[in-house]
Amino acid sequence: MESVLKLSFDHLSSPYVKKCFAYCAMFPKDYCFGKEELIQLWTAEGFLGSSMEMVDIGDQYLNELLSNSLFQDVEKDKFGNILTFKMHDLVHDLSLSVSKFDTLVFRENSTLTSDECSHIRHLNVGCDGKLLPEILKEVAPHLHSLFSETDVFKQLSISFTRLRVLKFVGANYILELPDSLGELKHLRYLDISGTFIKALPKSTAKLYHLQTLRLLDLPRLTLPDGLENLISLTHLYFDSREVQPDNIGNLTCLQTLPLFVVGSERGRSIKELGSLNELRGKLKICHLGGVRDKQEANGANLHRKEKLCKLIFDFEGRHSGGGYNCEEVMEGLQPHSNLQSLIVRNYEGESFPSWMLKPVGDSNTGLFLLNNLMELNFYDCINCESLPPLGQLHNLQFLELRNMKKVKRMGNEFYGNEGIDGMNKVIKVFPALKKFTLNGMANLKKWTAMAATKTIMFPCLVELNIWDCPMLKSVPLTGQCSSLEKLSIFDCKNLSKIGDGLSTSTCLKELALKNCPNLSWIPNLEGFSSLQNLSIDSCNELEALPITGRCSSLEKLSILDCEKLRKIGDGLSTSTCLKELNLEDCPNLSSIPNLKGFSCLQNLSIHTCNGLEVLPIFGACSSLEKLNIFGCEKLSKIGDGLSTSTCLKELGLKNCPNLSLIPNLEGFSYLQNISIDSCNGLEVLPIIGRCSSLEKLSISDCKKLSKIGDGLSTSTCLRELEL
Repeated sequence: MESVLKLSFDHLSSPYVKKCFAYCAMFPKDYCFGKEELIQLWTAEGFLGSSMEMVDIGDQYLNELLSNSLFQDVEKDKFGNILTFKMHDLVHDLSLSVSKFDTLVFRENSTLTSDECSHIRHLNVGCDGKLLPEILKEVAPHLHSLFSETDVFKQLSISFTRLRVLKFVGANYILELPDSLGELKHLRYLDISGTFIKALPKSTAKLYHLQTLRLLDLPRLTLPDGLENLISLTHLYFDSREVQPDNIGNLTCLQTLPLFVVGSERGRSIKELGSLNELRGKLKICHLGGVRDKQEANGANLHRKEKLCKLIFDFEGRHSGGGYNCEEVMEGLQPHSNLQSLIVRNYEGESFPSWMLKPVGDSNTGLFLLNNLMELNFYDCINCESLPPLGQLHNLQFLELRNMKKVKRMGNEFYGNEGIDGMNKVIKVFPALKKFTLNGMANLKKWTAMAATKTIMFPCLVELNIWDCPMLKSVPLTGQCSSLEKLSIFDCKNLSKIGDGLSTSTCLKELALKNCPNLSWIPNLEGFSSLQNLSIDSCNELEALPITGRCSSLEKLSILDCEKLRKIGDGLSTSTCLKELNLEDCPNLSSIPNLKGFSCLQNLSIHTCNGLEVLPIFGACSSLEKLNIFGCEKLSKIGDGLSTSTCLKELGLKNCPNLSLIPNLEGFSYLQNISIDSCNGLEVLPIIGRCSSLEKLSISDCKKLSKIGDGLSTSTCLRELEL
């Protein structure tokens, strides 16, 4: 394996890619690399050249390392962009091997000769060992990168004249940095995140070559004046208003600025963003309530920032002066058409801006300013009564509407087909949408399908979530949702109908209905061969669960608190992949389908189903591990198939007064816990033999019980016996 990995390394395309790989030896095994962090470190070391497109070069190098299997466990965002990744231990060993002449990971027992020290360019200090001062003194003049968990600056005589990277890792004992920090003329990367440093020294403003500054998780940090002089700064990270530098608009090389908090103080106006046209990735703008009007908002020049992928607008923080108009402010925040993700929070306007509503150019082309948008979320826009024509955004994949309390209906206006529904052509609505969430839409009463005769709605929809929409009466699922895999409907108290189109959603894997007390009917689930998880909770009007056949992939079925439920379709008998069956508080359920041949069933739980008379286990349930039956007052019989469930570990019976007999438990060698309570009809507990793992036996309030099988004497592992 080592030779194969070495061969992959040897075949990397350039010495620079090899240097990038070797640099990973600075990190511990199993480290979760952040893509942005690693590329910025490579940049600081000069491995990627010196152009403005170093991020793109870093992407190219990273992809080459991935394609050669030198990274693994890649985590991506919803758009497929790489976020994090790891290195296999053997690959990490290879990185240590190829970097051993210029990289040192210092631990307490580390030793180096003077000659070896002279070659070290990258140092990771993990402790305060006795030899550290001597080694630091030797390596400091040549050092390029320093990762440290300890205060290396207490050695005041040491001068890191060539240092490019300074990263403190979990350095809880470092409270301050020396003013000599400003003498590190070559420093490109500084990360003090998560330390207890209370202030950056004044000399920080002299780090004119600094490219990356990370100040995360430092809520009490005080900044010096003059940080706007860091003219090379390209990536700036902070996560609180207090740590935002003033006059950020002078940092015209900035590409990364995840957060900007609008303030009334000098140097904190939204106009500071106006000159930052190299920004890319994500930008969250907070306290937009502090922007007075459209003209001031225009000063951010968001429409010129073509490399920004994601914008978050948060209008929290109302302007204290007069003349504030949030609709005008929103109008002035028009983004570039390249934008992929937009999130709007706490917007108090009654309508949305024109750039979100109107097509660009010919109105029949369907081209909107936001036509490249892939994600759109509206949160707490409490005064908006209508929605933009989002259905015509051809690339939109993720849509969430939350707490828009004045929206009462969704129909043609929402789909964006007004004025074209009479045209003789097929109209596509939300043609790329994969996930749609409605949450907290307090007054949404009517959601209708598109009125046009030739329509295709939601053809790519994979997940639909409808939560806390108490006025909504129906969900217009048409027969076109053929890609739907997950449907969850919670807390919709007036919902009485789910569209017949659900019956065609045969790709459905998960269906969850909760607290829909007026839902009396759901479409037939026959042929749902992909359905794995079915959960129904607190749907008191539902009388039948129409599982009529071929739910062959069903693994979990949970039905809770369905007061009127009388029947579960016989198709359940074909769901032989079922692993978990949970029935609770269904007092009118008198029978369930035969569980014969449920060889995968592991957990069977039935609580407070007072009408149930027989538990039909009539065949091999060979994987059953837990069986719990509580509060089933009419239950008189458990099928003989239980005798074949020799993997059973837990058996619990409680408040089943008509249960007079349970099957033979001989050979239940895995059974660990038996608990029987208030089963007054039970006369014999048939422990015949070989329950060799039994640890706890508890029997209480079983007034007719006269005998426990002799097999109990073989249960030599028994620790607890309660009678």
